[in-house]
Amino acid sequence: MITDSFGRWLIARIRDPKISAVVIIGFLSLILSVATGFFSLERFLFFEISVNRNLFIYTNSFLHFVLIVIVLFWPLPQKVIYNEVNLNYFNYQKHLTFFKSSDDKDEQIFNQANDRVYIYFKYWKKIWAGWLGLYIVVLVNQLLLESHIPSIIEYSQFLVGTFENFFNNLASLYFIICFLVLSELFGKSDFELRHINFHQLLLVLLVLTFVEVTIRFLFSPMVNEYFNIDLYYISYGPIDDLNLFFSIISGLIAVIAIALFTGRFDSKLINAPLLILILLYAYAGLQIFIRDFHIDPNGFLMIWVVNTALFLKTIFLLFTIWLTETKRLFFYFLAVNRIHLYIREEWYKIKGLFITTEKIQQYDLTGEWEILEEYQSGRTKGDVVLTQDGNKLSGVLILNDWMHTSDGKVNIFTIEERVLGEIIDDKVNIEGIEMKVIYGKIDNYNLDAWEGTILNNENIVGNSRDAIGVTGNFILKKKTK
Repeated sequence: MITDSFGRWLIARIRDPKISAVVIIGFLSLILSVATGFFSLERFLFFEISVNRNLFIYTNSFLHFVLIVIVLFWPLPQKVIYNEVNLNYFNYQKHLTFFKSSDDKDEQIFNQANDRVYIYFKYWKKIWAGWLGLYIVVLVNQLLLESHIPSIIEYSQFLVGTFENFFNNLASLYFIICFLVLSELFGKSDFELRHINFHQLLLVLLVLTFVEVTIRFLFSPMVNEYFNIDLYYISYGPIDDLNLFFSIISGLIAVIAIALFTGRFDSKLINAPLLILILLYAYAGLQIFIRDFHIDPNGFLMIWVVNTALFLKTIFLLFTIWLTETKRLFFYFLAVNRIHLYIREEWYKIKGLFITTEKIQQYDLTGEWEILEEYQSGRTKGDVVLTQDGNKLSGVLILNDWMHTSDGKVNIFTIEERVLGEIIDDKVNIEGIEMKVIYGKIDNYNLDAWEGTILNNENIVGNSRDAIGVTGNFILKKKTK
């Protein structure tokens, strides 16, 4: 039996070594976050704190690497095998209308949902691969700073900032791809996804990196030494400003990407716990903070940021595994596939209704009209009173009829015919429902029907036909007051 809620699932799976390791890392990162948050307030305290901040940096790096390795070796989600039991499990008695299939494509839709889970999980892992590159660079940067060799520090800061932003932007790119997968904003196959969206996004990343490298190169030690420019060496001002500027740009990209990604989970099809959504949005907000430890006065504020980020990463990991193991992610893709088709069909219907209503509202056919009609064996002329209610019409016609008989004579009579009608787009259909003769004599009069085109609020033209198929042409002209 699948334990559905996040809390119960976590309790049931806590004995799994990988889950236990993630929970332990999350617990340790939370302790480190609280501790470093306290130490970052040193300037507001009445006593001095003597703690080696490098210990916190290396501990955080180690925990990050362990967590990322766990993710990269996590097995792919198991596929849901199609059969009638599985279909009924995800759609009890097919009460949900968007699950009803009339063309026997249930198995195909199941396979597409399985494919979506696989594609999502693959690119979700690549997010962590991007983070792996980022934290390797962060660790290398810390080791170079501890060398205390000015020339190494000068040249390293030119390269380290570029690589940090590249890997952070790469992770943001994969967040955007996962967002696209969840949004169904791509073709039907992984091939189309890789060769359309990914290459376009990768091109943007490469252009952004090229611009950053070019600007950084202009302020690099090599250029400054070659042209004998002292800007770089004035308190390291320009290079620090560049690090800050590009880190903020990279952070903003990450904020947008992760916030978009998180927003897809705020769906009734997933029913994610509110607290987890809040924590994921909080993680998105953390991205705006710069990652350079040496910029912070005592270093602990930035260490607090990365420890808090590590804790939120463990939440992100557990949440994703919960989605896959409880098949909620599979159900999401299964339902979204059907819902998109259902909503598209419903929208076309509603859209047509809106258009029809707008057109109907343009017409006002209520009033007195004059009708002229010629048919196969005669002609009519008369008065019509119509009343419009929405797209419905009702009224009375008084027709003076000159009918040619088989013996060459003309039968002149007048009838009163009660009618009902309907407006559809710019067309009008009027049918007689009862009649009475008010002058003359006529045997077996057949009720009429008129189908016309509304030219404007004063003119309607069209064709007429009675019950035995006698046809004609008519003009309706509104009387002016």
